[in-house]
Amino acid sequence: MKELFTQFIKEKRFLSNLSPSTIKSYKLSFQWFEKLNGDLTKSALANFVIGLRESGMNPGGCNVKIRSINSFLTWCYENGHNPENLRIKKLKGEQVVIKTFSDAHIGAFLDLKPKGQYDWRIYATVCLLIDSGCRIDEVLSMRTDCVDMEQLMINIRGKGSKERFVPISLEMRKILYLYMNRQRFKVGQLLFPTRTGLKMNYHNFLRDFKLLCKDLGVEGARTSPHGLRHYYNEPQKLDRWLRWKKVIRLR
Repeated sequence: MKELFTQFIKEKRFLSNLSPSTIKSYKLSFQWFEKLNGDLTKSALANFVIGLRESGMNPGGCNVKIRSINSFLTWCYENGHNPENLRIKKLKGEQVVIKTFSDAHIGAFLDLKPKGQYDWRIYATVCLLIDSGCRIDEVLSMRTDCVDMEQLMINIRGKGSKERFVPISLEMRKILYLYMNRQRFKVGQLLFPTRTGLKMNYHNFLRDFKLLCKDLGVEGARTSPHGLRHYYNEPQKLDRWLRWKKVIRLR
């Protein structure tokens, strides 16, 4: 079983080009699968889910593990390692409504007046998340040559290393122009690096973002970078080009 899973991971990594975070999720799920005496039989798969629930894991957490193991089961069937196309049925969970940021919250972020290098980095990052709707890892992975000031575009590499171009507003261009000029970046350098020039870790940015929310008095919403993506995608919110009205000013 372990040899099969190792081969599965290799193919997903090098042939399907899955992201490191997805590969990590698969490996963690398989560790649970082994721990709970997982085997490629219906009864063993049922015991696997029962074991997850008995450990105190909620339905949402179980479904993450189930999706990973289902991917492995499909691979085993398609490659002739198991004669039956087994699947684990996902669990029903409570439908939780995610509390997104309000227009007032967004206004508080945009009204921030950055001073030093640290302030400018988090301000420009948050503004880009609001303006583009991109994922936080996509933004943290950006380099200076990914910004096309003339065409008002940023080049994003997303899930599965798929490349796409995302438009930005004139106001966002102002912020990026000021930010990049202050930092004196070199061509090809990370756009939002750490002090040592490395890519910022998601958890470090999450920590800084939560501190920013606390300082600005942003409450009653899911204070995570992905919450800005939820705000961007909500159709009843203000048009994204109008959110910047009377907010951007040259500093």
